[in-house]
Amino acid sequence: MKKTISTYVTSGKRFVVYLIFLLPFTLFGQTPTYQCDIRNESFVSANEFQFDIYLSRTGTTPFELACFQTGLLINSAFLNGGTISAEIVPSTSGLNASQAPQSIAFASGTTNCLKIAPRTPPRNYATGISSGTIISTGDGNRVCRVKLTNTNSFDGNPASYSWNFTPTPYNTIVSAFVSGSPVTINTVITSSPSQAVSQNTKVYLEGLFNGTNMNKAQDDMGDHFAGPVADVITVQLAEATAPYNIYKTFDNVLLYQNGMASFSLPQAESGPYYLVIKHRNSVETWSANPISFSGSVNYDFTSAANSAYGDNLNIVSGKYVIFVGDVTQDGIIDGDDLALMDPDVILGSTGYIASDLDGGGYIDGDDLVKIDPNIIIGISTQRPY
Repeated sequence: MKKTISTYVTSGKRFVVYLIFLLPFTLFGQTPTYQCDIRNESFVSANEFQFDIYLSRTGTTPFELACFQTGLLINSAFLNGGTISAEIVPSTSGLNASQAPQSIAFASGTTNCLKIAPRTPPRNYATGISSGTIISTGDGNRVCRVKLTNTNSFDGNPASYSWNFTPTPYNTIVSAFVSGSPVTINTVITSSPSQAVSQNTKVYLEGLFNGTNMNKAQDDMGDHFAGPVADVITVQLAEATAPYNIYKTFDNVLLYQNGMASFSLPQAESGPYYLVIKHRNSVETWSANPISFSGSVNYDFTSAANSAYGDNLNIVSGKYVIFVGDVTQDGIIDGDDLALMDPDVILGSTGYIASDLDGGGYIDGDDLVKIDPNIIIGISTQRPY
C-alpha cells in the first residue's frame, strides 16, 4: 500500500489531502502440510505383491489436492533379479475420479523406480474454480493400491521404499490448490520429511524359529501367508519418557522368514521412541532404549540379549528370539495360557490360532513343549514402567 500527499490552498487555508492508492498484489493463503506413506503390504502369491499409498493432511490448513505423482525406489534385493510389471488395482483410489491415478510403470535395472503419473489438475481456468480432492486428517485418503508382478519369486527381504525427488529417474511431486486472489493457485508443497521412509527391524519368534530362520505359519490348508512371509506382527512406537504412551501402531506388519520386518514412517516423526514388538502368542518385547528414526533405521533384536529391554530374549542356536507362550496376551506366560491351550490340544484343533505355538497348523504336545519352560521361569513383558 502506498500513500501520496497533496497540498491544496483554498480561501487562504491549507488542506492536506491523503490520497491512498492500492497497488495491485496477490494474496496467498497458507500452504497445507501432509504426510504420504505406504500401508497394507501383502503377497497374493510368491510373485505378486500389493501395497497402498496413502496421503493425509497434517496441521490445520485445509488441503485440496491439485496434483500427485510418484517416483518410488524399491530395494533391488526384494526384486530378486526378476522383471517387474506394475498395475493400479481398479477401484482402489479414494481420490476424486478426475484425480485417481491411471498411468503407472516400473523401470527395472539400476533405478528400480515405480512411476505413477499425475492427472491434469481439476480446475476451470476461466473461472478459477477448482474441484480437487479434500485430503482428510487421520487415516487420510488412499491414492491407490499398487500391484507388482515379478517374473521371479520375490526375495525374503522387505521392499524398503524410498522416494525420489529429482527429475531422474522420476520426480515425487505433491501440489495443492491454495487460496489466493483473484483465483486459487496450484502450489507445490512437496516435502521430503513428509514422505515416509522404510524403518526395518529384525525379529525371530521362538515358536517359529528353526535354528536358522523361521518356518512359515500354517493353517489347516497349508501356508497361511503367501510368498516369503512367516507371520505378521504388530509394531508400536512408545514415547521415550513416562508414562511411555503408545504414539503409533502398525498392524499386520509382514515378518519374513529371515526375521526382517518393515514399516513406513514419515521422517518428520523421528522420535525418539521405544520400538515395541507384539505377536499373537509371543511376549510383548521392547527395545532396550528409545531409538531415533531420523533416517532409515535397522534395529536387530536377534544378535544380543541386551537389544531388548531387560534382556528379555531367549537364546536358541546362537540367536536371540522373542519368548513364545503368551496366548492370553496379558503380558505373562503362566497357567492361564496353558488353560487356554488345553482344550485345543485335547480336541486336536487345527488352523491359524493362537494356541498353535510352533505354527504347524495343529495343536498338540509339541506346542506344550514350547510353553512349559517359559512358565517355569516366569517369563513376562519387561518395559520401562
